[in-house]
Amino acid sequence: MMATSAPPAPAPAPTPARGTGPWTCPCVTPTTTPASDTRTGSDFVAERLLKVVREEINRADTKASVMMTGATAALVLLFGRDGQLPALPAVRAALLLGGAALWALGIAMFVVAVLPRTRTAADGHLTFFPQLTGGATAEALLPRVALAGRDPGQWAVEQACALGRILGAKYRWLRWGVGCLAAGGCCALTGGLW
Repeated sequence: MMATSAPPAPAPAPTPARGTGPWTCPCVTPTTTPASDTRTGSDFVAERLLKVVREEINRADTKASVMMTGATAALVLLFGRDGQLPALPAVRAALLLGGAALWALGIAMFVVAVLPRTRTAADGHLTFFPQLTGGATAEALLPRVALAGRDPGQWAVEQACALGRILGAKYRWLRWGVGCLAAGGCCALTGGLW
């Protein structure tokens, strides 16, 4: 006599993913935020502001590096052929030397623009730049880290303000460097480099 067994239970139907299925538009994403995301609107804006300032600092450094490389190559090509100035009248030679000096000054300003900066004119208690670069111990920083953790939005704004001052200094050096290159190029062209 054969023992009969109960038929296997049918497998449960897969439940459609949230926001998909025949009754919803697949392009609609859920608008609810996860329970772990407890950021307020101001915290989000502060973090976004900090991210934008950091990206702008990277762009400023890239601009300064590219301009420094191009200006240095132009100076080497100009004076690197034989190392001697062509025989020119005194006024034209003075214009040429003045233009070269302004050009070299512009290159130096680009170098200053890309130099690392860890201090600003008004370092707050939450920026940590002077402490971290000065070799502060963890015990000295823990109280300030705890203070920053109580208000992450304020900490992000403090960081953005400090980085904004660094960004402003970088762009000032960039503008002055471009001005020196323009003045130096005009002097050199007037001196007879065409």
